[in-house]
Amino acid sequence: MSTPTNLNIIEMVGVSPSEAVALTLNRTLVLTGGVWTLLPASPLSGHYTMAASALDNIYTVQNNPVSGSRMRRWNGTAWTIVPDPPITGAAFAMLALSNALLLSTTSNENFRLQNGSWTPLAVPSSGAGITNESIYSMTSCGGERYAGTTGGRVYRLDGDTWTVIATYGQAAIASGVVRVHCSPSGVLRAMG
Repeated sequence: MSTPTNLNIIEMVGVSPSEAVALTLNRTLVLTGGVWTLLPASPLSGHYTMAASALDNIYTVQNNPVSGSRMRRWNGTAWTIVPDPPITGAAFAMLALSNALLLSTTSNENFRLQNGSWTPLAVPSSGAGITNESIYSMTSCGGERYAGTTGGRVYRLDGDTWTVIATYGQAAIASGVVRVHCSPSGVLRAMG
């Protein structure tokens, strides 16, 4: 299936069995009914990452603020400004939920946006003295929130705290990063 652009897709997320959102460097596309459609251009360029929970709940971020804000949200009709998170590092991973947005940075900062306000989340820690794992990817699966880290672990969000998932049984891999995805059988873990 081709897209209505010759730009490379840098990220894609499914929001239903037949709908998806894709991000290029400067544009956002939606797939519905087997047809790709370009959304109107947002004021941001050089997008870094995106998150979506539905075709009317799409977030994009640029790591250099533009006009005082580095984030935009597509509400199904127009792009709106999202208040800048109180971060010092570059945005790294995001997860859009129906009523919130989770964001992590390259400086291992983690925040939740809810009702227009950012609140900090705990830093992932395995309990084994590992405190420098940045979240690399996030997914929502079975009503739970999961994160894969640059330290090779998978965590579940319990309230505002990330708890390491011991069932995988693997120790951290110094050079490994983990991508997590939801599947019909549960959370999938992929090392990168």
